[in-house]
Amino acid sequence: MRPGTKFFIREKPNYAVEVIDKYVSSSERILSDDEKYILYRNLGSIYALKYTTERARRHIEEILAHRKNADIRQFILGLYEETLKQYPIPKH
Repeated sequence: MRPGTKFFIREKPNYAVEVIDKYVSSSERILSDDEKYILYRNLGSIYALKYTTERARRHIEEILAHRKNADIRQFILGLYEETLKQYPIPKH
């Protein structure tokens, strides 16, 4: 993920959609087809952030609406990983 993407979304949540669009367009230019899973995993990570707005989450859902199952699977893995970071399962 571009350095500062999560930070910028946290600091300026009203611009989250624009930040996400810029991240997606940059990633699509840089990443090869075999590396695109990184993009969707990071979108899952952004989606799970406490400070991501509902508008930004709906935008991510729109981006994912027409993606392949493999892309959606990577999104879910990123969502799961970030959720565990924010809400770790207590060890007894």
